[in-house]
Amino acid sequence: MRKLAVALAVLIVAAGGSNALGAGSVDGKSLDFGRVAIGFPQTKVETLTNLTGGPLTIDSVSSDTAVFDTPGAGDNCTGVTLDPEGQPGDHCTVDVRYSPTSGGSDSGNLVVSEGGGSDTFNLTGTGVVHEFSFTARCRIDTYNELEYFRSGGILHYVLRRLAAK
Repeated sequence: MRKLAVALAVLIVAAGGSNALGAGSVDGKSLDFGRVAIGFPQTKVETLTNLTGGPLTIDSVSSDTAVFDTPGAGDNCTGVTLDPEGQPGDHCTVDVRYSPTSGGSDSGNLVVSEGGGSDTFNLTGTGVVHEFSFTARCRIDTYNELEYFRSGGILHYVLRRLAAK
């Protein structure tokens, strides 16, 4: 039996880059989630494509790090045979989710196991504390509203008026 590494080539097309799997190693770019706010997981879709025209059964797709995972509902690859009839280009998709639990850099590997072998590629992301900013515009319609604003708010205005009596 020919070695799996020689017989198969799998292409992983990632959002913003591509990774070619074959010969038992990863060739291409890693998947970088960038900055993700803690408590707001981000998901990217990976497409696994068999380029050889021979059948390829994906046994499992998983991450080796807890902050990266492949949610079950988004895994359309595990247990799937790509190119069962020898048609090149058959593919499947899997969701990869990054859920940072603390601030700072995280890294891990996505492991694609097939036919007794496996291929991996790097996953990276940076967890950040919620960063929200906005610009507000204030509208002052009356002289009293202007006085409230100059006093630092209606409460301060009322307290100053009471203290002055």
